[in-house]
Amino acid sequence: MLDLRRQPPTSIGYQPAGRVTLMTMFRWWVSVALAACDPPRPSPPDAPIPDAPLLCMRGPIGLNVTTLAGCEQSGTDDGDRNTARFSNPTVVEIGPDGVVFVADFDNDMVRKIDRDGTTTTLIQRAGFDSPFGMMFDGDRTLWIETDDNDDGVHSDDTGTIWKLDLPTNELTVIARNLGRPRGLALLSDGRIAMADHVHHVVSVLDPDTGVV
Repeated sequence: MLDLRRQPPTSIGYQPAGRVTLMTMFRWWVSVALAACDPPRPSPPDAPIPDAPLLCMRGPIGLNVTTLAGCEQSGTDDGDRNTARFSNPTVVEIGPDGVVFVADFDNDMVRKIDRDGTTTTLIQRAGFDSPFGMMFDGDRTLWIETDDNDDGVHSDDTGTIWKLDLPTNELTVIARNLGRPRGLALLSDGRIAMADHVHHVVSVLDPDTGVV
């Protein structure tokens, strides 16, 4: 007969009085049996973890107000109304076909939003930075003001007026270093009235000559 007081199993250790109780032995045999029934499983191979989709957290806006496109999280993404992201959109203009044009200030872009909220980038190029003021002239010309000039210089005097021909998407600098003419309006004679909030003046630009 096995004398457990003299030869206790090494995995269960000695009791303070040099004895092994039946309950201790039972627990040990149960642990051995469970280990045999459930051997260690090999770790699965490493796999890339897909990025979780960034949820658009829209808070309540107000009665009868809905979001056309964009989200509280800023970004540059084009796409549907839930995917599109902007960064400090400042001015919107409605085109003759109902499309919304947006001056996306911090992204240095002009964006276009269709009626269903689908957003595409219309202008993104070197030297076109900090767009703010916009104005339509007929159905094919969009006038745009940028706070920086086309050399990438930024100051209170570097406001620049651009002409975008929508059918060809051709972008042309008309006049540069005009101050900060963010407010634009078309006069009946074809000239452009410009409100400069930094220098507290309203000036008039002839877009054919670039003369103020």
